[in-house]
Amino acid sequence: MRTDPPEQQSNRDLGEPRQALSEFEAANARLLAQLVGNIEQLKQSLILPDWGPVLRQFDYGMERLEPAVRQLGEWGWTIPSWGTCDSADNLVRDFDQYSIDTFFLTQYGGRWSRGYRDLAKRLANDDSLSAWRPLIHQCLAAYHRGHFAVVVPSLLAVVEGLLFSRASSLANTFRREELARPTVLAERALRKLDPGILRLTWVSIEAFVTALYARSDFRGAPPTLLNRHWTLHRAAQMPTRADCLRLMQAIDTITNVFEPPM
Repeated sequence: MRTDPPEQQSNRDLGEPRQALSEFEAANARLLAQLVGNIEQLKQSLILPDWGPVLRQFDYGMERLEPAVRQLGEWGWTIPSWGTCDSADNLVRDFDQYSIDTFFLTQYGGRWSRGYRDLAKRLANDDSLSAWRPLIHQCLAAYHRGHFAVVVPSLLAVVEGLLFSRASSLANTFRREELARPTVLAERALRKLDPGILRLTWVSIEAFVTALYARSDFRGAPPTLLNRHWTLHRAAQMPTRADCLRLMQAIDTITNVFEPPM
């Protein structure tokens, strides 16, 4: 009986698995090609939604709120971290420049009210305020004792330092003289932001800072709204409890927004 050499027998034994593997790979290729074709047909049959009108409506909604948010800032109050941009619209409609202080005084209540305690806790523990932590702790203690004339100048320093720190990593985009002007820092941040909640928050910050640093030749009576120059250079304004709270709220607002691109 004739038998094949061992090499031929081995090749015959391997031939069938190799052929099966080749057929399997070919079947997989055909299946993959069919799957890709089905996906392409499905993509062509899908009607993707047009998000343009939705996004335009969102932008319009954000832009519609800007006047109210700006007005609130000009009255000396930023958007609170516990509020919404819509709430600014309601506040401007329901109050005026003088009665708005009463709303926030009521909202924060006394030193043991939850509104004030939550605000004080955030200011005392926020890591982004660590550089001013001793000063803030002493300001809170002075506020509890009713020493508002001590609190306001100190918190003005925190507001300035906080605005500068937000721009410190991008200082090369500013001229040296601009870094000494908080209004420039806030305005520059605002110009770089697209419509949205972040922009609205910075609108309130920019309006607040502009009002706080409004220029004056110190002639006539001091302004009714807290002014940094009158407070520090003329001491003609007697700081009030509302002034302390407006600065605390501004600091809280600034620390609760992302650092804006510039």
